[in-house]
Amino acid sequence: MKRGQSAIEYLTTYGWAILILLVVIAALFWLGVINPKSVLQSSCFFPADMSCRAYVMNTTGYVALDLGQSTGHPINVTNFLCTSQNNPALITPLNNPVVIVNGDHQLITDGTQQCLDSSGDIASGSAGNQYKGKIFIEYVELDTGFTHTVAGDVSLKYEEVAMPTPQPTSTPTSTPGPG
Repeated sequence: MKRGQSAIEYLTTYGWAILILLVVIAALFWLGVINPKSVLQSSCFFPADMSCRAYVMNTTGYVALDLGQSTGHPINVTNFLCTSQNNPALITPLNNPVVIVNGDHQLITDGTQQCLDSSGDIASGSAGNQYKGKIFIEYVELDTGFTHTVAGDVSLKYEEVAMPTPQPTSTPTSTPGPG
């Protein structure tokens, strides 16, 4: 008879502990301390000679990418594509190709590139949601002339951010000489 009472007391004690734990967890969710969307993190992975220094995607699908390179050659990044498609048909040219010397990094997107979903439409989403896809980059080694295409895997969290706007290229002004 004592074993039955002991088992009931054991189950009751642990039952209360579990119930209190569930109430605390529910209160943390309700207060916003625990938010499942805040757990999602952005990530970007390229082959060994390329690296993502910084990356962000806004809710309208615009993406900014600061790319680092250590190929051993100065490169000119000419084409860029962010897509959920496995085998895209076309990588689009950059408006302003970007030269990156070996061991350096540059912002390669100028605020006009958008990621595409698996159907080829512009990817957009609510802040906190996740986008998964690939970034394809085509570049030319400036000293050899060889063209390469690399693909990186990205998992980007949609964020409420403004994209960097391209800086206008300044043209030297001539000043009249003495005379």
